[in-house]
Amino acid sequence: MADSYPEPKLFKGTNPEECEALVATIRRHALERGKQNDNEWIALFASSYLAGDALYWYEDLEESIQKDWSRLRPALLTRFGRRSSSTTATSGLSATIPTPAAAPPATTSYSPTRKGSTTSTKPPGSMQGGQSPRTPLMGAAIGSIGSTEGSRARTLYNYNASPDDPNEISFSKGETLEILDDSGKWWHVRKQDGTRGIAPSNFLYII
Repeated sequence: MADSYPEPKLFKGTNPEECEALVATIRRHALERGKQNDNEWIALFASSYLAGDALYWYEDLEESIQKDWSRLRPALLTRFGRRSSSTTATSGLSATIPTPAAAPPATTSYSPTRKGSTTSTKPPGSMQGGQSPRTPLMGAAIGSIGSTEGSRARTLYNYNASPDDPNEISFSKGETLEILDDSGKWWHVRKQDGTRGIAPSNFLYII
C-alpha cells in the first residue's frame, strides 16, 4: 500500500488556495480509508481541521450541512475558495452561506485547563484503534460562545481515560453525557450510570 497522505493543515479561512488544498487532502484521506461514499464521516473529519473564522462559520451552518460532505464541500469552496462568496453553492443551497459577525479569534494551542487543578500540557488518553486525539477545537469554541452547563452531549469517538489521571472518564462512541461544567477544554460530565469525570471537549457534540 502507498504511504499515507500527510495530515491536513488547520484551515483558518484566510487563503483560497489553502481552502482548495484542504478539500483535496480530505478527499484523498477518505479514499485511503475507503470512506469516499460516507459523506457524514468525511464532513466530521473535515470539521476537525477548521479553526479561526472558518470554525465559527462552520458552527453557524445548519446541522444538515455540517453532517453532509456533499453540501459542506461546495459551501467551503463558495465561502473561502476562489468563487465569489456572494454566490450559492452548487449543491443546491438556495441562500448565501451564513457568515458569523465579529467572531472572536479561536485558539489552536493545547493547554487544557481542568477544574480544581493546575494547567496540564500532557495529551489526553488515546482513542481506541491507535489514533491520537487532536487539539480540542470544536468543543472549546462552543463553550466560549455560550455556557452549555446542564446540556447534554453525544460522544463522537471512543475514548480511554489516561491511567495517569484518575479524573478522566472513559466512554464509547455514541454515548450521551450530561455536561456539569464546560470551563476550559476539558469538561466535567456525568454518564447515564452516574459516573462522573472530565472529558476532552473536542470528543463531544452538543445535542
